[in-house]
Amino acid sequence: MKFSEFSEDAREQIQQTNKGFIDALADTEKSALNDATKYISYANGGGAVAVLGYMGTYKGDFAEIDWAFSTLLYFIFGIILMCLMFTIRYTYARKLQRNVTNIIFRYYGDEISSEELFEQVTAKAKSEVFILIFGFGGLIAFMVGCLNAALFFR
Repeated sequence: MKFSEFSEDAREQIQQTNKGFIDALADTEKSALNDATKYISYANGGGAVAVLGYMGTYKGDFAEIDWAFSTLLYFIFGIILMCLMFTIRYTYARKLQRNVTNIIFRYYGDEISSEELFEQVTAKAKSEVFILIFGFGGLIAFMVGCLNAALFFR
C-alpha cells in the first residue's frame, strides 16, 4: 500500500512510528557500542600506562624485561584497533541514518510501498562486520597483553 493511500491520521501515525524506529535504532546501537568501546579502550590505555609506569621505575637492564615491550605493543595495538573501530562506527552510523531517512522519504513520496519500505530498511540495517572485527580485536589484544605480562613477569 502506498503512503498516500492512508488517511491523514494514519500517515501521521506512520511518520511518528518511523521516527521512533529511527531514533530507537540509533539509540540502541550507540548505547551498546559506547559501553563496549569505552571499556576496551580504557582497559588497553590503562594497560599501556601500567606497563610504561613499570618500565619507568625499573632499575635493571631493559633486556631483562623484554616481555614488557611486547606487552606494551599488544596494548598499543588494541588502542589502534579501537580507534579504527570508532572511525568505521561513525561512518557506518552516518551512512545508515542517511540511507534509512532517504528510504522513508521515498515512501512518503509514494515511490515505494510499505512492504518495500520494510524490506529496504531491514536490508540497510545489517551490521558492519569491521566494527565487530576491530572491537573484538581490541579486546583480544588486551587479553593477550595481560596474558603475556602474567606469563613472563619476573
